Parts: sequence; structure tokens; C-alpha cells
Amino acid sequence: IHHGGFSGAIIFFAYASDEFSYEETPLVSNDTSNGRVVAVVKLFVHGLDNGITEELSSLEWIFLQTKGDIKTAAPLAVGRMMWDTKPAGVVTYQVAPGVSLYQLMMQMGRLPPGPARREMLSVFTAAVQAVARALARLHTHSVEGRPGTRYLEWYFDAATKRAQQALLYKDSIRSAGLEASQLPEKINQLIADCKREMASCPRTTVVHGDAHPGNFIYDRATGHVTMIDTMTLHYSLDQNGDPIGVPERDLGHFVHMLRRTGEQYGLLRQEMQESTTDFVEAYLGNAAAPANLQIIRFLTSCSALSFLNYAAQSDQTKLELQVKILQDLLQLGEGWTKLDGMRG
Repeated sequence: IHHGGFSGAIIFFAYASDEFSYEETPLVSNDTSNGRVVAVVKLFVHGLDNGITEELSSLEWIFLQTKGDIKTAAPLAVGRMMWDTKPAGVVTYQVAPGVSLYQLMMQMGRLPPGPARREMLSVFTAAVQAVARALARLHTHSVEGRPGTRYLEWYFDAATKRAQQALLYKDSIRSAGLEASQLPEKINQLIADCKREMASCPRTTVVHGDAHPGNFIYDRATGHVTMIDTMTLHYSLDQNGDPIGVPERDLGHFVHMLRRTGEQYGLLRQEMQESTTDFVEAYLGNAAAPANLQIIRFLTSCSALSFLNYAAQSDQTKLELQVKILQDLLQLGEGWTKLDGMRG
């Protein structure tokens, strides 16, 4: 049965209803009429090799380097098929126990204020803390003395272009509460801050690269998380297999997507703020080296600018919300000054 993944990927779920199937894992909904999910099948629709090599090399790296310390959905088989008259690659994975953090957010957002919602918030808090610990373990694979400027060049260029693009919609953005004309200068300052910080404390790490709440499956029974969609990890390794990424990429992306999708799923602002603080505190309590607030602020703002421009161009009903999210992220961390290791 075909479903779209949270990122839009084409995903199939294989079901079985006999006594030999695994325990049921509710990946998409509570509908069990199809039986139990026994495998997840992901299509790489841009060609037989596009994405599969990166995905499998990332999984191999995690398996060999962490020796099971970081859990992933193990691949069971690789193949090919025709999709929309074109060849596509296929990878079949084991079922990760639990549910994604996006699903926890959706469940919590549907609950009215009261004990049940507070209980779900506690579960979600434990989940974001587990993700933070997993990322901290991943980021221990690092190289001191090498700045991550090369890894961030794409983001520097993207943020600059997005700030310029916002000027095309400056009247609409101003009416939503933000002076778009100030964005290029602000982004340039953040980029300068990032480069200065990386030069003063050079360090590169292996990163997930797409660390949003949908790419972590939380098992409430064990407290463990499973990392999925690890293809982007490949791009934080150089040709020799050495780290070139920056840990703030994972932290910034997770924080931004928590903030953005929290609004969509009905989380209260206080709940999102508490979850963000819990995530950062848990990361810093387990990290081998401090994260940098300026780099996190830049990366979250870079992502938020993309959604701001999309709303200005295609869906102005969401423009005011995207302005508010960007404003919050540009000021990210003002309440974190007490946290050890977070340097602003």
C-alpha cells in the first residue's frame, strides 16, 4: 500500500496478517485492517542509482563506525522497478519500532488542555531528548582544527539569494509585520558571524543532514530512537570518509522544523518553546563539544526564509505566520544564555 512520506518521498508499506508477522507498528494510522506492517519500501524515482548509493553508504558508515550505538532501519533488499514509465531504484527496510516525532506532535495537537495532553507532552519531551542524545553521539565523530566553511557554502549562497528574493515581495511582507529590506544586511551579518566563529573554533563532524522530527522514530517502551532517511549523512563526509559537516546543521534544522510544524499540528507556543529548550539542554548535556548559537541561528533563518518566500509567492494566508517564525528564529537563543556550552 502506497503512502507519501513526511518529506514527500514515495513510500510503500508491506503488510502481513499471519502468525509469523512482526508485532504491529502503527507507522501511518491506527487502521489495522491491512494486517501488520512487516517492511517499509522506499522508491528513488530519479534513477536506478540516484540516492541509493548515498543512502546505503550512509547506513554502512553508521553500522561500522557506531557499532549499533546509533539505531537505524536496516536495509533488507535493494532492487529496481518501473515507476511512471521510468526506471526507479527500490530499497526495502526493516520496520523501526515506535512512531515518528511528527506523529507524536499530531497526537498531542488533537488533545484538549488537561491531563492527557500534559502526559503526551511528557512523552514528546522524552522523545526530543532521546533525539538530542542520538545526535550528540553521532557528532562525536569529528575532526578538530578543520573549519566547516566548505560544508556551509551552499547555505551561505542560499540564504543570500533568499534574502534578495524576499525583496520582490517586500510590500506583502511589510504588511505581515517584517521589513524585508533589512533581511540582506541581517543575513550578511549572520554569515560573517558564522565564518568568524568557525575560524576561531574549527571543528567538523558527521551529521544527519536532514534531522527533522519526521526522521526519528521514538519507541516509548524502550526510550530509544531510530534514525531514518540518512542519505544526507553521505554529504558530510569527504572522499576519504572524514567528517566535513557542522553539528549546528542538525540542531538548527530540528529546531526550525519543530517550530514550523508545531504551528501546523496545533502545539502551543509555550509547548514548542519548552520542547526546544529541552532538546538543546539534552544535546549540550551529552555533546563532546559546545554548539554555536550564531551558526544555529543562521541555519534556522536560512530554512525559514525559504518558507517565507513560498508563502509570499503562493499562499499569502500563511505569510503572517511565516514572518513570525522567522522573527522568532532570528532572535533564537536569547533565553539560553544560562546553558553551559552554548556560545552566542
